[in-house]
Amino acid sequence: MNNRQPFLAVTAAIALLTVGASAAASGNGEVKFDREVESCISEVIDQANLDDAIRVRHLIVNVKNSTSGYVFKINTSIFVEADDKAIREYASYCVAKGDDKPVKFRIDKVSG
Repeated sequence: MNNRQPFLAVTAAIALLTVGASAAASGNGEVKFDREVESCISEVIDQANLDDAIRVRHLIVNVKNSTSGYVFKINTSIFVEADDKAIREYASYCVAKGDDKPVKFRIDKVSG
């Protein structure tokens, strides 16, 4: 099942807003690790069940710089109705260096 929907642009923007306060900005105003965030969010989208989703929220709860790249912990919530109750939730661990694919990735279904 290919879950690549128009979610990528929206979810990457949400993720960047979430971590923006803790990230150092470059001269052009972009977050230093935006490419790493995009590769991790892309992997979540590929592996999470987004069936019937009308809204997807990715919350980056931890960012750490390590010798192997940036380490992210991401909580993902899937919504099918306008209310704020998620029907599925995932916790992901991702290490990325700015390439198209993360160096390490793990996703666990938390609920739903």
